[in-house]
Amino acid sequence: MAVTLLTRKVTVLIGRFGTDEVDIALDMPSPFPEMGYQGHATIQVRKGYGIQWCKEVLGVADPEIIDVLGVG
Repeated sequence: MAVTLLTRKVTVLIGRFGTDEVDIALDMPSPFPEMGYQGHATIQVRKGYGIQWCKEVLGVADPEIIDVLGVG
């Protein structure tokens, strides 16, 4: 089965613990029409593999990267 999602932005959140998170901001109608919230999909990826996974699997050559390891 294949699913096609129209996207506005892909962000990889690299954290101190657990997994990397890939956040996909959708460029599609809101899943909460009465509130107008923007749709998002989040995918958990093995720690340290999020950027590479985006490139190899999603075909996103240059995702936005938020590295909380370098914060604080």
